[in-house]
Amino acid sequence: MRATDDETTDRPDDGAAPRTRSRRSARGARMSPRARRTITTVLVVLGCLVVVLVGLGVWVARDVLAVRDDLTVAADLVPELEQQVEDGAQDEAAATLEALQQRAASARESSTGVHWSVVSVLPVARPNLQAVQVVTEVVDSLAVDALPAFADAARLAGPGGFAQTDGRVDLGPLVEVAPRVVAADAAVQAGLDDMVALDPDELVGPLGDAVTELTDVMAEVGSTTATASRAVRLAPPMLGSEGPRRYLLLVQNNAEPRATGGLPGSVILLSAEDGRVTIEDQRPASEFQSDTTVLDVGEAERALFGEDLARKMADVNFTPDFPRTAELAVALWAQKDDRAVDGVLSIDPVVLAGIMGATGPIDPPVGPRLTSDNVVDYLINGVYLDIADPDQHDVFFQVVAAQLFQEVLAGAGEISKIIPALAQSAREGRVLLWSAHPEEQELLAPTVLGGELVGSVAAGQDGERRPVVGIFLNDGTAGKMGYYLDRSVTTTVLECLADGSQRLRVDVSLTSTAPVDPGVLPQYVTGVGGIVTPGDVRTNLLVYAPDGGRIEDVTAGGNPVGVQSQLHEELFVAGITTLLSPGASQTFSYTIVTSPSQGGDVILRFTPGPRDTRTQLRGASCATS
Repeated sequence: MRATDDETTDRPDDGAAPRTRSRRSARGARMSPRARRTITTVLVVLGCLVVVLVGLGVWVARDVLAVRDDLTVAADLVPELEQQVEDGAQDEAAATLEALQQRAASARESSTGVHWSVVSVLPVARPNLQAVQVVTEVVDSLAVDALPAFADAARLAGPGGFAQTDGRVDLGPLVEVAPRVVAADAAVQAGLDDMVALDPDELVGPLGDAVTELTDVMAEVGSTTATASRAVRLAPPMLGSEGPRRYLLLVQNNAEPRATGGLPGSVILLSAEDGRVTIEDQRPASEFQSDTTVLDVGEAERALFGEDLARKMADVNFTPDFPRTAELAVALWAQKDDRAVDGVLSIDPVVLAGIMGATGPIDPPVGPRLTSDNVVDYLINGVYLDIADPDQHDVFFQVVAAQLFQEVLAGAGEISKIIPALAQSAREGRVLLWSAHPEEQELLAPTVLGGELVGSVAAGQDGERRPVVGIFLNDGTAGKMGYYLDRSVTTTVLECLADGSQRLRVDVSLTSTAPVDPGVLPQYVTGVGGIVTPGDVRTNLLVYAPDGGRIEDVTAGGNPVGVQSQLHEELFVAGITTLLSPGASQTFSYTIVTSPSQGGDVILRFTPGPRDTRTQLRGASCATS
């Protein structure tokens, strides 16, 4: 058969059948000039694109370096600004804020543009460039919105700001700035969430390190703005901007330990209206006693504290849960007085010393001139040695507290100096506050002022929590020997367990510094009722495990110790009664296992004494982040 025009026949030399192939294929095997020109054009275009991408990449890389430099400086400026605001250095703070805003704006400008959009389509570049943009937007929002509002609010506490005129604080500026501060805090918390959502492990090394560092800075700022937000929402109504308020002020005496500090020997009724706070009444705690419990007492409370917890004002803080203390105090007050109260405030002599550092000394009707250096020792020890009549001790205490508060309420001392002193005392658990108004108490509860009995606190934005170990003392001497009781606590991380929990050892040491000759002390100090030998110190020691945790064993000198075990507010607690002779010391060791969700560093909460409690943390953290 004859081949068609589109076919050719190949006849092999060996006589085999001829092979036929397409002429089109043969023509296609030879590339036409047009096709070659097309492919060449494509290759040139691709080459140009590569060159462009490389060029854009270099451009972006240069911008990234500029962003890094700006953000590094900005990260250093943030704590500097916070310190200046806290110190009341307004001019320096304004200059630092301006520099921070310039750096933040420069970083944001350097992280935008068409070249960023083009290069960010590359899989390797995308997460890193997006991270840079998230960080710059967060820092820019921080500099433009959050920190200026925070500085404005803090300025109200500085000289000429949150100050008194004729014994009254002008609440107007605080009310005016409140919405900005609340909005700024919301922006900071949202920005912090965005930062936490970035995974440093997916980013190039230097960028991942920078994100981690800036996240830590944002967390610190977030803590500050959250505090400011609470303050501007709480202060005006609690100071009477929306109507008159009344508060019970419990003045605790650390010489006779109670879980939250000391026996509340004096009760002062404060009234607040439109920024003016006055002393309406003051009475000794001994006036407030009841033959029956004023509120129901649970089984654990009865076993740990006795029914006097709800019968005597002097014993309402046997419990370490201050909201419970406050409710009991209000109920006892209501048994004797029909004036309704809106909250309870508690302080101790160390707080008074801090205030006196700003207001100056006072001269009580009897006794020495009291200064910030001697007021603690005299109020909880010296007065008992100088004044023989026990009935006059509480009177003296009331007079000093009232005189000091009158000084403060009259405007003595700068508020800018008093507030830091109160803040430090609050961090030490010496200033506690409870509100009878639920919306206010909800804001107070998670703060150091709240004094709520908790077994853990949030460690960050990733759900991990830090375990809280509670170590509380209640006097068993019926005297004022707590003045001679030194305390120290050492916490050691023994093991990070596979389930995320950790095994701890908590060593609690108590030492008596009482005089060897107890005869030099009056009976009112050594204890009434013959409960202990004069000079000995009897103390009920309560140690609370973190929530979901347990106390595996308790030893003293390596020997097992019997304890009273209870479940109080869903926390495991071990109680021991200790007895120390003058100069004696005893250490109790607790092996504690936390719950699996608590890998963070341990937080200690303990009864504040007349002197600082020595604390030490040993061992590597079990935190996962």
